[in-house]
Amino acid sequence: MSALFKKTSKKGDSAKETARTGTPGAPPGVASAAAKKEPVTEKGLKLSFGLKKKAPEPAVPMELQEKMNNMDRRIRILEDRYNNLRREMQFADTTIIRNKQGLTQEAKALDSEVEDLQKTIHEMNDKVEEIMKELQTCAKLNDLKVLEKYVDLWQPVQFVTREQALRFIQEKLEKKTKTNYKQDL
Repeated sequence: MSALFKKTSKKGDSAKETARTGTPGAPPGVASAAAKKEPVTEKGLKLSFGLKKKAPEPAVPMELQEKMNNMDRRIRILEDRYNNLRREMQFADTTIIRNKQGLTQEAKALDSEVEDLQKTIHEMNDKVEEIMKELQTCAKLNDLKVLEKYVDLWQPVQFVTREQALRFIQEKLEKKTKTNYKQDL
């Protein structure tokens, strides 16, 4: 049987009950008229003198009251924990949203940088291809060595320039004409 429904049979219990309720043998939580300090007449009529009589409170055993208070305290603690967790979740949510926005912006910036780098690499590849095409049309080292041998052999530095050749021809013609003129005279 539970503690709520136990009968009190001990002598000490009735003394406690009398002290608590003011009436011996009264159930726990029910106070007598003397304990409530209500005026009573000799014939048992109650005089209230315009005061409204309070409805009798239902009898609640102390153990039940303690359990209810304990449960109420536990509920408040759980509500506080729930509110704290809810606040922490809201804070975590706002932090996650801010971090996501920051990461999104960083990702966009990185994407644009990658695109710029790809364009730069493509342009550099095009320029390298152009340079390679030009190098293919240029003379090779062996060709230059052959050409150098011919230049050394011919020694074009000792060649006569056009002006020098024209002057030389003109001088020769003048000499010839002078000699012919002298011969004719």
